[in-house]
Amino acid sequence: MFASLVTDIVLPGLLLSFAIRYDWSKRLVRENDGGGSDDEKISKDRRRGGGYYVWICFGYAVGLMMANIAVYAMKMGQPALLYLVPCTLGVMVWLGWRRGELGEMFNGPKIMDQAAAILDAIEDERGGAEGAGGEGEGSEAGEGDGIGLLNSRV
Repeated sequence: MFASLVTDIVLPGLLLSFAIRYDWSKRLVRENDGGGSDDEKISKDRRRGGGYYVWICFGYAVGLMMANIAVYAMKMGQPALLYLVPCTLGVMVWLGWRRGELGEMFNGPKIMDQAAAILDAIEDERGGAEGAGGEGEGSEAGEGDGIGLLNSRV
């Protein structure tokens, strides 16, 4: 019972955390690209519904709703993963396929490596700007700008 409860929460949660980290990585790389086509990329992202995280959260909610309906309809417990996996992983695969990013996600997103390199450069820059012995504001870098979210290396 406990193992089922943990996997029902942990596995979709890992997919959600991957999705938000992928979305933030794309955003960070796009913002630090320096190209003039940022407006086109941002409007294209808005036209296609933004990133993956929001869609997967919606899929998770739909999957939970389906699991609860199944419990009431069949009057017995149901494995929630039976409903959560198609509604979360299915959404991720479908969106990745439609956007042409499925192969990249399957092989390990290179955009996350690019984002990590940008974060390392920002961290080095902030460390050099503080001076030799200061522990000023740079020690808390990333609390408000999303860097802390991306800087956690899993």
